[in-house]
Amino acid sequence: KCADVDKLNCPVSYLILCQDNMCDKKVLQEPAISEPRKVVSVNQQELFITRAPADIITENQIDVFNNYAIIRKKNIFWASYADTNSMVPVLDYGANGLEFIPNNIDDIRIGDIISFIPDSHNFPIVHRVVEINYDELGWYARTKGDNNLVADNWRVRFEQVEGVVFAIIY
Repeated sequence: KCADVDKLNCPVSYLILCQDNMCDKKVLQEPAISEPRKVVSVNQQELFITRAPADIITENQIDVFNNYAIIRKKNIFWASYADTNSMVPVLDYGANGLEFIPNNIDDIRIGDIISFIPDSHNFPIVHRVVEINYDELGWYARTKGDNNLVADNWRVRFEQVEGVVFAIIY
């Protein structure tokens, strides 16, 4: 074991990154602040320019030691991703991630990568949020795979969101 997290006595989930019983610190860089992006229409198709995810983990939620790191965030889970090529080069076969379960719509912002199950599927999709809006049914997000030319044709409702990606581990 790299560390005994139970002795830390904090009411949150932890992540300690280790391999072969050797721990290594990970440097997390904040994404560049991005300005709102325009929607471009080409042949009646909406194209979205990729926007960076929101800052989800603050510096005071990360402790880095000589041989391990701890990230304090509630309701996190480990995820692995299918090789569909829709999110290449960000996600591909072999990539793993950490996601958190959003508490409300304010936890999801344009640029975030979310996992969700649209009505037309019985398995999760992992795509980037390119639009947030409201209609007669309430809040929804439009999504797009980074490697796809156009946005998805569904509207993702909050109830369909399983997680928000906050770390990708290659």
